Amino acid sequence: MGYEHGGRRGDGLACDHSVSLNPAGPPESIKNALMEAVDKADRYPDADQLKIRDHIASVYGLTCENVICGNGASELIMAVCHMINPGHALLLSPSFYGYEHALKSVGCLISRYALDERNGYVLDEKILDELTKDIDIFFLCNPNNPTGRAVDHKLLLSIAKRCVENDIYLVLDECFVHMSDKACTLSDLVKCNDRLMIINAFTKIFALPGVRFGYALADPEMIRGLKDTLPEWNVSVFGESMVKEGCRLLHDGDYINGITAFIKKERDYLSEKLSEIGIKVYKSEANFILVYSDINIGDVLATKGICVRDCSNFDSLKEGFYRIAVRSHEENKRMTEVLREELEHRICKA
Repeated sequence: MGYEHGGRRGDGLACDHSVSLNPAGPPESIKNALMEAVDKADRYPDADQLKIRDHIASVYGLTCENVICGNGASELIMAVCHMINPGHALLLSPSFYGYEHALKSVGCLISRYALDERNGYVLDEKILDELTKDIDIFFLCNPNNPTGRAVDHKLLLSIAKRCVENDIYLVLDECFVHMSDKACTLSDLVKCNDRLMIINAFTKIFALPGVRFGYALADPEMIRGLKDTLPEWNVSVFGESMVKEGCRLLHDGDYINGITAFIKKERDYLSEKLSEIGIKVYKSEANFILVYSDINIGDVLATKGICVRDCSNFDSLKEGFYRIAVRSHEENKRMTEVLREELEHRICKA
């Protein structure tokens, strides 16, 4: 059986808490840009990505030489593995499976650093001892998926420094950073760190997994190497069409602050309600939370057309762990009420 992930919709699904997308949904201005792109579907996109790279670069105070775009973050993760062809990688456990998938495609040996449940899966300074000269590449998701924990900024800087010292490529996945009230980007460092690559996408922040648009920030030489690994025309005219507006929104402090404030409020609500009904909730700084329950909450919610992410196939997690995405207040309330009613029903039958 292959690896399972969130977002596998089925018939009768009323609400999908299994995919960690912006609960506000795609902005209207981006949807309008996508509609307008229909008239450009008879044209080839720009293989050099000149305009869209400039737009992305402007968000981070970089130049287009620091940017390459791709068909979602997944394509870029795969491409960096084929460009570097590492022999030995370090991954956090648990973390996003996509890194392992890409590393296996190049026959890379994988070592894991186990996050400690006892301290809420927070990454601590012990990770620095694992970043030794025999490691070629380290994938780090910030905030981490599925734990939702953001990496302390000071520790992030220490990790980047250690990777330079030991000639390790640091691939920093920031796909959730714009929806976190704590996580910080290291984009400024790509100007002076030739071992750092940052990967991000419009998938999460603009709730557009079907459009497939991601981007990488890195040293110009690394960007050139990555471009040689990618296929031509890997960004469609639909992807191109929304970049200008997407970058405007990323620049818009009111938009980003509004999203992060809403997510924090609803994440706190979900955490409180789930804890009240006896489900173990782990602290999160992302747009999703990791929980554990002796009750099969996946099956319980499925009977009401509600889907959550079963995390038992993440390395180091077991049956009973679930990732629950923050959605609208009404959807969050409905989900917690379904679980509360089921728990009360079981208590009455006991």
